[in-house]
Amino acid sequence: MLIVIILLLIIVLITVIILNGGNRKWREFYVNGADAGFSLREMRMLKKAADQAGLENPTSIFFSIDQLDHSISVLSKIVEINGLEYTPEESELLKKLYEYRKTIEFNKPRYKNGIKHTMELKEGQQIKIALGKSGLFHSEVLEIDESFLTISYPSGNTLPQGVSWRGQKLRVYFQKVNDASYYFETHVKDDYFDRSFKLLHIAHSSSILRSQRRKSVRTKAEFPVSLYPLEDMSHVDNLVLSEGGFRGEMIDLSEDGASLIIGGKGKEGVLIKLQFQVEGSIIVVCGAIRYFEHMEDSDRSILHLQFIRPDEETRNKILSFVYDVHRSHKHDPADGDVQYAELDNFDEDAEEAELIEMIEDVDGEEETSYN
Repeated sequence: MLIVIILLLIIVLITVIILNGGNRKWREFYVNGADAGFSLREMRMLKKAADQAGLENPTSIFFSIDQLDHSISVLSKIVEINGLEYTPEESELLKKLYEYRKTIEFNKPRYKNGIKHTMELKEGQQIKIALGKSGLFHSEVLEIDESFLTISYPSGNTLPQGVSWRGQKLRVYFQKVNDASYYFETHVKDDYFDRSFKLLHIAHSSSILRSQRRKSVRTKAEFPVSLYPLEDMSHVDNLVLSEGGFRGEMIDLSEDGASLIIGGKGKEGVLIKLQFQVEGSIIVVCGAIRYFEHMEDSDRSILHLQFIRPDEETRNKILSFVYDVHRSHKHDPADGDVQYAELDNFDEDAEEAELIEMIEDVDGEEETSYN
């Protein structure tokens, strides 16, 4: 059966090559496209985008992030010509392109090369510390010595009366930038509470657990967002609201979640509708607060949200922001109106798993699932 499928694929590719006049660049394009898992119809649509993008080597879509992003950008604009809603074929193609884009992203060395020893940490690395049942404390690596790590005095919670840090066994969690979440166990060697600058010395560790559980690429985001608390799942929709709600500030964004800052104290499990604007489009998406961090000194909270079933169009708009596919291809009014061909008759055209996830996994807590 496998041999039959391979033969049929070869026949299809040969037919395509003949229809395209045996042009080498398109031969390579279709062969690489088939190898990447795209269907013939999808490759024809992608060929149109490559043509519109003016790529001298269309096959570069499959190995160059810049060229792939440029083609996604052009294809998105072509799709928009057809109206506000994508056809199933267009939506499926963009979905597959973004999945392919994510695969390329996660194959980058920075997502694969982990650290093996705490000597490899950098000064300024933010860490979270768990001490028994006292909750999570915030700290920062100040200095790396051959014999120990110097960290800032943990904050965010209060030690039980009569308890000091000296000699305590700790569980330490941190997120390495552009990498994964890490966890290691250690103990406090010295507690310098009596100094004007309070700090701890903790032992090094060569037993570090690395968890690249993250399934989506996250990017920093700094823009206002409106939040509307929801009573239950029956109120989950993508309707734009103009009244009520309260303001927050987005910190980072991915296709399946976000982090943002609000005033006051958050609450786990609360359903929220988010409304914000990216690249001229209003995005409405609902999510649940999986975890929050309350900063008592400023009475603000960092909310970590898991999105609930965003539709494909919303997901595509978020992904276009995450990957910044329009970054170097924004239209300059001085260039005049750019014309994009329509997609009609294509058949006829030749940041932590999240840190919080690690904490939940290590503590044996089950992750909430929203279906």
